[in-house]
Amino acid sequence: MREAQRFIHKSAAFLRNPARPGSITTEAVYREEKKILSMIEAGQGTLSPIDTANAWRIQSQKIAGDPGQGNAVRHVLGSTDLLTAIAGKPGVGKTTVIRETADAIRALSGEHFKSGATGAEALASG
Repeated sequence: MREAQRFIHKSAAFLRNPARPGSITTEAVYREEKKILSMIEAGQGTLSPIDTANAWRIQSQKIAGDPGQGNAVRHVLGSTDLLTAIAGKPGVGKTTVIRETADAIRALSGEHFKSGATGAEALASG
């Protein structure tokens, strides 16, 4: 373990952020993150909202009973951004919100798509 830590501290292959001691990355990861952030910034306010008339009626009883989750679904459906994230602690209902939102998008737009895997799904399949 100590040998690995020494290597990381001495290697020029790792980038360090003086403002965040202990944080390291590689040049390749840093470049990729910058590209992703640029894409997110460029996509802000570029799309039309999916549910402009607030027509979607929540289907899930879990979401209907939780104003925070309902607001998350409405936020995504009303967003004009290319990317919208759903974040929260384990077990709070992110997957339920994503499923409800995907159902709404399919119903309102008539388009069929597959949403990205949740973290739990990605770990289970991989």
